[in-house]
Amino acid sequence: MIGDGESQQEKSEVKNDHIESGSSLTCNTTTLFVGSLHPRIGDLHLQKLFSPYGSINRIHIVTHKPGVPPSQGNPMSKTKASTKHSFGSQHSKGYAFVEYSTIESARMAMSRLDGRSLLGKNLVVRPATRQKMDRSDGKEEATAEEAKKEVKSLQSKIDSVRKALEKKGISENV
Repeated sequence: MIGDGESQQEKSEVKNDHIESGSSLTCNTTTLFVGSLHPRIGDLHLQKLFSPYGSINRIHIVTHKPGVPPSQGNPMSKTKASTKHSFGSQHSKGYAFVEYSTIESARMAMSRLDGRSLLGKNLVVRPATRQKMDRSDGKEEATAEEAKKEVKSLQSKIDSVRKALEKKGISENV
């Protein structure tokens, strides 16, 4: 399953390039971003790979929306959807999030697994950062002040349309 030909000794000697080179990449979160995943990797694979470093609260593999082939999910993607693609199934986008119970566990997993080969792909394991992409329309999440400005702008536009319609004699339920 996960086996990539490494012995237990080799696994325990895995080092990160960023740690060896003195990079200041630090982990101050319990959640890790895991990128460059092979499409066949599932939750159980990640559970087996990440559990030796601590108690895992949650694993979430990010998938394409149902009914959207992978090539349509990312307009910049150069890969074409397979003709065997089942539009009702979930296809991995190639990254996941692993949440540990402690920051120490996340740090250990990141230091041991970043750069490790898994099914021919080198994993990228980094501290997860909060993105402001929570809205379904893809726009950044608005602050309360930005939202108030947007509402005021929209109200002004609505008032302008009402006035224009009233001038033309159309004022029903506007």
